[in-house]
Amino acid sequence: MFSKDFSGCLLVAYTVGGHRRVAHVAASDHPRMDCKQAFMNTLQAMHADLIGWFKPYVDAYDFGRKTTAHGVVHQYIGNNINKLVTFGVMTKGGAGFSIDAFKPDGIAGSDWVVTYITEKTLSHTWHVH
Repeated sequence: MFSKDFSGCLLVAYTVGGHRRVAHVAASDHPRMDCKQAFMNTLQAMHADLIGWFKPYVDAYDFGRKTTAHGVVHQYIGNNINKLVTFGVMTKGGAGFSIDAFKPDGIAGSDWVVTYITEKTLSHTWHVH
């Protein structure tokens, strides 16, 4: 499962009733709009089996990497650093990955260009930290 535009959100894998699911769970600076812990509490109340979760992008840890990459690729995406996006990937086998990529401006049909890939350690706790 691929999802993109992470900014502190979670990628969560779990099973309910024997069916595997993966969710992109929203984060927000506004506590009433931050869904992470409420989502985990709901899963736990449903007696879901947690496979694991991770944060593909955390500004405090990953912004330096993103600005460095933007310095290299800015000629392809202009001054908008937000065109360099982070994807979260959860594999069928339960491995999580963060992938930074961009689509070059002005090139019709261009593919995504990957600037960074790393495997993430999954958390297996119901509490989001």
